[in-house]
Amino acid sequence: MPARARATSAPHGRFHFLAHDDHDRFVPLPPSLTPQDSQFTRLTVCGLSLYRNNHNVRIDVATLLISLISYLPDILQMKLTTYRTPSGYLLPSIHSAPPFFTLQPNTATQTIFTENWTRLILSYARYRNMFILRVEDAEVLGSDWDEILRNERIKRKILPSHLSFIMEDMVRKNLAAYDPPKQTKSVLLYWRSLDEWAEVLYDWDFGDFQANSIGQLNTIMTFYEIIEPAVPSPLSGIPMTILRKAITILTKTNRAQIIAIADGEGVRFLPGSASR
Repeated sequence: MPARARATSAPHGRFHFLAHDDHDRFVPLPPSLTPQDSQFTRLTVCGLSLYRNNHNVRIDVATLLISLISYLPDILQMKLTTYRTPSGYLLPSIHSAPPFFTLQPNTATQTIFTENWTRLILSYARYRNMFILRVEDAEVLGSDWDEILRNERIKRKILPSHLSFIMEDMVRKNLAAYDPPKQTKSVLLYWRSLDEWAEVLYDWDFGDFQANSIGQLNTIMTFYEIIEPAVPSPLSGIPMTILRKAITILTKTNRAQIIAIADGEGVRFLPGSASR
């Protein structure tokens, strides 16, 4: 079966019609492509780049245009649009492109898709105040991640192997960490960097919000009081792993001190200045 032409957004607001197979795998082609250079035939019409898989058989321009006409219904139905989920999150237009949900054989193409997936995951996690992403979230229907890992409108979902690949890339870039350690099925997401979490923690304690309510200068607070405060705060629900690392950063600038208490550990916040 020949590849079907599909539309996807391209640089500078143009549209490229890329030939790809039934598994939604793109094959990026250089602008200088000629029929002799590849199994794909390229033609530019009115600023549009058109590609067709010729399966190693040359196809002249007339044949290509005739083929394009037969693909027009698919092209017209392929609309890359944003979409607001039931939770209120606005999905980017790339989420409506079927190939976005498939590992691409070309490294350059997959790198672009992985970067978009990373931004989407971190943005959505921040919007929903979520910190944990698991490979199994790509398999289990009804998970907290369904709104971005699936797109029922185009009948696509990301596969566990694809999600695992993205998670590995995020860990490598320090945008996530395997949690618990010594496994690769679950990650802790850093939609704020650890340095940013340290500043949020310190500003929460000494900024206007906290100063007007509790004002804990030199007072020992338990970790539980920070994670589950009486009044919701930017730190509500923060994982213990991130909290400990944020406090460690503050101790290095003499703005916090970890104290042993009866229930375990607490922290005392100290006046100081950060090198911001």
